[in-house]
Amino acid sequence: LMRLEPDIVCLQEVRRLSLQDTDGRGRSDSIEALAADLGGFDLHFAHATPGVETFGNAALVGNNLRLIDARSCFLEGGSVIRTPAGMEKRIVRGCLAVEVLPSMMESSGSFSVLVTHWDHISEAQRVQQAQSLLRQSTQLSKGFPHMLVGDLNAMKATDYSSVQWDALEQRNADRNWAPPTASAALECLEKTGYMDLLPLGLDATADEATARASASPWTLVGPPPARVDYAFLSPDWNDASCWASATAWVDHQAIGSDHRPLVVDLGL
Repeated sequence: LMRLEPDIVCLQEVRRLSLQDTDGRGRSDSIEALAADLGGFDLHFAHATPGVETFGNAALVGNNLRLIDARSCFLEGGSVIRTPAGMEKRIVRGCLAVEVLPSMMESSGSFSVLVTHWDHISEAQRVQQAQSLLRQSTQLSKGFPHMLVGDLNAMKATDYSSVQWDALEQRNADRNWAPPTASAALECLEKTGYMDLLPLGLDATADEATARASASPWTLVGPPPARVDYAFLSPDWNDASCWASATAWVDHQAIGSDHRPLVVDLGL
């Protein structure tokens, strides 16, 4: 992350744990340690599941951005699973929003970043979560142009060759998940005017070995590799006239997670 020199870091599936770092120091909170090690980033965290206060979404805001506000919500829907104790449990997801202002151009106005994580089992539940997020997006963003980012666990069939899609179908069958489908949840966003930031025309037919050394959309290492992490611009983003450009790319050098970082570059 330090190599990327980020101004804001958005994380999902954050678990707040005590740890011992590589220097042998005891750190009481893993995400606070990360914020400190990045250079004193402001930390904002929202738990995703009621009753589980140490697991959720986080946004770490650097010194080039001034935080104006932070808010969060739970999303409707979520798959129901059976725990080892035999109890049924709904996997609840949430969304964290931070409103920020570029320190170098405060006259340009603020914008919001929404960080979310959708169901990993059922497309029907992802559709419910997408619809729930859209209903709450104005409140979360306070009506400002915003970026929606996160692990959406959703796929566009056009990203994949037939061989790659077959491999995804087999993976889901092995895990007793529903077969992969062209995501109706992503269509909910795009029909409303949200714009997928990852450039088109990348080498989506490349295998993982090739993807490591070339531009590719894969954010989930696999096998099989997949694109499940996204950055969308809100329909009113062009109203934020201070932004001259917005692009996204996947950092295939990072190896700290089975998800590769999706990097967004905004130009003033």
